[in-house]
Formats: sequence, C-alpha cells, structure tokens
Amino acid sequence: MKRTIAFLTFVTILSIYCSTLSAQKSGSIELKATIAGFSGGEISKDLLLKNTEILCSDPKFKVVSFNLSLSRFGDVIDFSGTGNKLSDEMKETIKNTKVGNKISIEKIVGKNESGEEIKLPFIILTLK
Repeated sequence: MKRTIAFLTFVTILSIYCSTLSAQKSGSIELKATIAGFSGGEISKDLLLKNTEILCSDPKFKVVSFNLSLSRFGDVIDFSGTGNKLSDEMKETIKNTKVGNKISIEKIVGKNESGEEIKLPFIILTLK
C-alpha cells in the first residue's frame, strides 16, 4: 500500500512538472530576425536598400553580428557584418544584383544589455 501511494505521488508530481514545462514552452515567443520587416520571402531591392537595419523580434536584444551571402554573375559573394546594419559595400553589391537572386543572412547573433548572446534563425530573401 505504501509503495502504491509513493508511486502515485511520484507520478502526480512528475505530471505537474511536465505540464509546467510544456506550458512555458508553448507560451514563449520564437525569436527571429527581420530586415525591412521581413524574415524571409520576396522583397523589392528598393525597400531593402532603404531599410538596412537587422532587428530582433525581442527588443531586449540587439543584433551585433551576421553574415550576408548572395550570388552575383554566378559567383557567391560573402560578407561578415558587425553591428546590425548592412555596410556600404553590401548595399552596393545588392544594388548591382539582378532581380530573382537570393540573399542569405545567417549566423545572426543578438546580445542584450547583460551580455547574454542568442543565435537567431537565418533570413533568406529573394529580390523582386
């Protein structure tokens, strides 16, 4: 009888703990990065070139670094960015890239005031 009560108590505590964990996960916000309001899909070249700041969906985090890659004239061009804005060289390369080409922004790192760093999902954009 004591074993049964101990077992049922253990199962009850375990189920309460597991439901608490799943409730926290389902209520959490998935962090993502955006540029010009986009986290992927098609974007006009003009809109992208006018809005060159990469933002985190959680305002507590600021993007501190990223990599940008694109294909131009059959060659893949890679850039490393510090901060949260496209460099002049990145913007010039995008300006000279044909519509239909893809731009990939990867290895996006955000940092909050206490120094905590997070990795954000990549952004794939198609120029239109």
